[in-house]
Amino acid sequence: MSATSVLPPPCAVLFVANVERLARFYRELAAMAVVHEEADHVVLELAGLQLVIHAMRGEPEPASGPALQVREDSYWKLCLPVASIGAARLAAPALGGWIAPSEREWEARGFRACDGHDPEGNVIQLREPASAARTSARVAPSGKRLPAPPAGPPAQPAFTHPPTLLRFPRLP
Repeated sequence: MSATSVLPPPCAVLFVANVERLARFYRELAAMAVVHEEADHVVLELAGLQLVIHAMRGEPEPASGPALQVREDSYWKLCLPVASIGAARLAAPALGGWIAPSEREWEARGFRACDGHDPEGNVIQLREPASAARTSARVAPSGKRLPAPPAGPPAQPAFTHPPTLLRFPRLP
């Protein structure tokens, strides 16, 4: 028996104002499975990582729409694998979130990525295999094929990085 077989799975805890809404967002957008559910928290799992959506006592419900404060200057960003960034981009608004337009996607280390935010303004990143990038924008969440994009060079070169969103305090 290996030592890793007895270790608990890796986990991240996200404290939120609305557990039900955020659990639905992550469950549906990233196809996460519900592992455990109680009134004050939901445990989701994907590819061996557990995400605990936990109520933060006294946290007011954040504004929605244009008044939502997106936390671009946060110290962490949750990166989740999806089958299709394009399909997730279409589904996110109905779930209360947002994924940046395809022009802001970028590639590195065998995946294509795009940033967005969840319904409470937490910055997230969605990743699909780089090989799926050519087809991700052509399939709607319903599975219906969309028209092929125009032929020609990609909008931006491969292996580019998005602008840095995180700002860390300077050390004395």
